[in-house]
Amino acid sequence: MVLLDTSILIEYFRKTNKENSVFFQLTEKHDAFAISSLTKYEIEVGINDQNKFFWEELLSNLTVFNFDSETAKICSENFKKLKSQNLIIEFIDLAIACTALQNNLEIATLNYKHFERVENLKILKFNFN
Repeated sequence: MVLLDTSILIEYFRKTNKENSVFFQLTEKHDAFAISSLTKYEIEVGINDQNKFFWEELLSNLTVFNFDSETAKICSENFKKLKSQNLIIEFIDLAIACTALQNNLEIATLNYKHFERVENLKILKFNFN
């Protein structure tokens, strides 16, 4: 199972030709996908009448991992490490990364710059050719 960052879902939504998306590439190699409850939040605040069906259909096929107390503990520990190194990233990115850590999942993101700062996070790399 692969945890999808919000950036993967947004890129898929925006692509006219879905086969050119990273998410499509991932579906050719992986069978199961999940998101953090915070990714679900980020997507749901942007849903409108024109795209409601698209998002409801897509989200219904993904496992959602909640940001629970254990994930919060992992997140706070990682925040302290990043702060001590002056490498703080946005809370939602850190929380999504820690959801992957907590559930021992690889993460797919287009935001390598932030996610690479989180120790022990397994980030999938893509071939964009």
